[in-house]
Amino acid sequence: MGNNNRARAHGLFGIPFLLACAMLLGAHFLVGKQFAHPGEKKMLELRKPFGQMNKDDLGNYRFKTNLNISPEVEDALGAKDYLSWLFVDSSVKDTQDPLRYIRLFVTYYSGGRDLVPHTPDECFLGAGYQAIEKENMTMPLPSLGIDMPIRVLTFQKSDVYGRDKPTVLYNFHCNGEFTETRNGVRSRINSPLNEYAYFCKIEVSFGGSSRDIGSPGRAESIQAAQKFLDAVLPRLVNDHLPDWEAATSESKTAADK
Repeated sequence: MGNNNRARAHGLFGIPFLLACAMLLGAHFLVGKQFAHPGEKKMLELRKPFGQMNKDDLGNYRFKTNLNISPEVEDALGAKDYLSWLFVDSSVKDTQDPLRYIRLFVTYYSGGRDLVPHTPDECFLGAGYQAIEKENMTMPLPSLGIDMPIRVLTFQKSDVYGRDKPTVLYNFHCNGEFTETRNGVRSRINSPLNEYAYFCKIEVSFGGSSRDIGSPGRAESIQAAQKFLDAVLPRLVNDHLPDWEAATSESKTAADK
């Protein structure tokens, strides 16, 4: 991708947008630390860092580039590990089609107590967007044999180029299960039955906010995200996220001794 196309693909996710996200996230973590006490959960490490993910054999999806963020934003995110990658769907031949460009943003957190997950609901508001449609839904993932809960947000922003309407899809993998809500994460993290706790936020979006590429429609984004996640999530879950069943089994065995 040339410099112009790369700039278009970055569109919505520029430094001001990421700084807004990072500031919100930093505030959440300061609150979490302020009220932390000895009842904090133990940390679980990833099986392998996200950066070591195998990007080959993903069907039509080709890894294009790492969407770098500044050290300041990276520090404010506070994630144990993260990835921010741009993929290209080679089955979409038109280089101006926003569905050709897929942004995958994944962050991982573990340990602590009552941490508030950061979500695009607040991040996009901080970047000047308004949510015009919100929906929690289930998405079939044949590769994992599940119907996965996911949250779908469509935003709108008026500017000199017109009215951009990006759609963002996200959920969390928390303590071995998918959930689409912050309350779902918090209830799992704070369960007295669990000695360990982790959550991983998975976020997918398409195209950018430039007038040349813009954003695809909501229905098209949902359909494209389902296909992409069905290809990528098995790799993320099986190769990188903690083996929750093994961790809880070991914890129970240690407690019984």
